[in-house]
Amino acid sequence: MIHLDAAADGRSVAVAVGDLVELVLEEPRGGGYQWSFELPDGLRQVDQEQPGGPVGAPGTLGRRTLRMTVARPGRHVMRARLGRPWEAEPVRVLTVVLDAR
Repeated sequence: MIHLDAAADGRSVAVAVGDLVELVLEEPRGGGYQWSFELPDGLRQVDQEQPGGPVGAPGTLGRRTLRMTVARPGRHVMRARLGRPWEAEPVRVLTVVLDAR
């Protein structure tokens, strides 16, 4: 399994077809902010874990985990957007390139 976090933003990561990739991102709790993901055809989402437990005060951080498999070779650009569903623009966008061979 290949583990990624927010430090992977803007990077290209070498992977192999069939690899399981896990992306873990901190998500503010209590303010409506959520990560959403845009995956290209070459990546298949396996599952997604949302932050659990009590929400706590606004600004408390939880972790959202996305797991995906690499389905085919090529250059796959994945984007994650942190925002509120009712707002047009995200407050943060992360981009990671998975270079599958």
